[in-house]
Amino acid sequence: MKVMDIYSAPGTTVYFLDENGYDCQRMQAAEIFARGQALTVKRIDVGNWSSSVEFEELPGKWFNTVMFGVKE
Repeated sequence: MKVMDIYSAPGTTVYFLDENGYDCQRMQAAEIFARGQALTVKRIDVGNWSSSVEFEELPGKWFNTVMFGVKE
């Protein structure tokens, strides 16, 4: 699997990698998602140094995009 594209369209399916990002971010996400869990992109906020993704399954919560991947 490769890290998701920060310009993925809403509706894109991505998977929790349980890798990358800051330890605290990954640990927080691992409390919510299972490794390999499929999620649906709702919105992405592309920043200068980091990008965040919000999922249809968990509206209002944002996660570092590098922790999610797509199947090649």
